[in-house]
Amino acid sequence: MINDKKKKSLYRTAEYYMYNYCSIKAAVLDLREDIVQSGGYAINATGIRAKGEMSNPTQNKAIALEKKVWLDEKWCAVVERIFEEIKGTRYEKLAQMKYIEKRGWNVICTDMHISPTTYYQWVKELVNEVVMVAVEMGIPREEQR
Repeated sequence: MINDKKKKSLYRTAEYYMYNYCSIKAAVLDLREDIVQSGGYAINATGIRAKGEMSNPTQNKAIALEKKVWLDEKWCAVVERIFEEIKGTRYEKLAQMKYIEKRGWNVICTDMHISPTTYYQWVKELVNEVVMVAVEMGIPREEQR
């Protein structure tokens, strides 16, 4: 069971990834390319090359990708899944205006012809759906690795 503190943390994390999806996705792709194109270097479990230790560039790249990219990729997958699920619903326009175009609540309420109460309720429902998908995909457990 998830306690209230964890729920708030997941809610904030979900909103962070919704707001920053485009930049995080681009950064993940760039970092992945940088790691894959980089030369070999030797590391071990502590991150330090031991004297006389052989380097395995492929393994080292995989370890680097795992450490640096995994969590962001999982959250990007959650956001992509949500955007796919909300196509054609009232949440699609809300998500587009709030998280992609980064418009203020008052502009969104005016454009969508809704009250501020409705706006905040829809945002809460949308972010809660993101959190539920993240939990379904096992992200909260995996963040603790």
